[in-house]
Amino acid sequence: MEIAELITDEGEAYLGWVEEFNDGETYSPGYGDFALLDLLHPDDVKSLRTGTKFADLIERAFDDGLKTLPIVLPVNQMKPEWRTAIVHVVENPGSRLTVRLSPVQIGEYGRAEMALSGWGEENQRAQVVYIDHIGPASAEVSEKVSQALDTADFRTLVANNLPKPQRSGLEAVEEGQFLRDILEWRVGSEAQVFVAVYDVGQGSASAIVDSNEHPRVFFDMGKPISVFNHTRPLNIPKFFSCDEEKMSDGHPAWSHAPIVLSHWDYDHWAGVLKSAWVKTDKRGHKYAKLTLIDGALDRYWIATNQEHLELAPTHMELIRQLLKTVNGTSGQTALQYWPSNLPYLQFSHGVIVRAKPDEKAETSISSRRNNSGLLMLITPTAASIGLTPVGLLLQGDARYESIPLN
Repeated sequence: MEIAELITDEGEAYLGWVEEFNDGETYSPGYGDFALLDLLHPDDVKSLRTGTKFADLIERAFDDGLKTLPIVLPVNQMKPEWRTAIVHVVENPGSRLTVRLSPVQIGEYGRAEMALSGWGEENQRAQVVYIDHIGPASAEVSEKVSQALDTADFRTLVANNLPKPQRSGLEAVEEGQFLRDILEWRVGSEAQVFVAVYDVGQGSASAIVDSNEHPRVFFDMGKPISVFNHTRPLNIPKFFSCDEEKMSDGHPAWSHAPIVLSHWDYDHWAGVLKSAWVKTDKRGHKYAKLTLIDGALDRYWIATNQEHLELAPTHMELIRQLLKTVNGTSGQTALQYWPSNLPYLQFSHGVIVRAKPDEKAETSISSRRNNSGLLMLITPTAASIGLTPVGLLLQGDARYESIPLN
């Protein structure tokens, strides 16, 4: 039996996803020489292998969510065989890594750090973990866990059961009408809007704001992973403070500014993390405890369904918390998936468009995520999609050639 299979069967190893791998050859040496891995705790690997489905995990309490450990491993801390295994996973979508941690660093290799942390001063320095083994996971384990986290049926159920708002006593059946209503609740009454692009360091966070600079609709809510912590500004905007003031003034719940998410990459959503502490369980295994900032769940999120693009456990934990949160008025979950057959959606001050990978776009998982998400064009008036637009384009990480706009 292969060592990777033996370790996994003993329940002592993490199952790893490769979120990003920069080998210092594609990028300038010293800039991008690291691997960003997302690890699934052995307990959850075991439960998902034996029949637990993601739809079942939705019912877990927030404190008992997926146990995940996103880490950054520098290339100079990789043994040659580790690097070989990581490259294999990058080149073979669907394959996974078996990763075993150690309480101390063994020799000169294996020092990694927590990829995500909170905004607080006490949490600026990333926490360190140590690795003593990385190898290919067995096909059986990779397939079973991936299938268990594949929530296509569940997500489709959510997307296809959007409420149909009433219009003069008649049911509105237009595709995406509920998503438009979410936007119009916040910006429809504004005669003029502006756009704020916030400095969060290596990440993406923007918003449609009113004349008082109060956010009405957010576009992305990101921050850097730990390897780019040095790019963070000293003072981070308190994005939800205006919403908190409105709530205290008696405004109804769930009138918070919604978040339109361009795509499911850390640096586009991790700004909603209050903290991501490394915990240790009774058996000595480490995992990340993800806590979201106040107000992150009490609003609608609009995003594309990218579960087929190797979403890692940390992404799934955010999705789990969003799907578990329900607006008591509408009965709808905080996360609203963009309908697969909706190319664009126009609203009072612009249009949201779904990107489509052009023929010259790379076929990697990262590129496919970047070029199949949402982008937003904010215009001075509700210009027709058929006219030449004038305004500001928020494109996430999509290539211009993958944006279906004139």
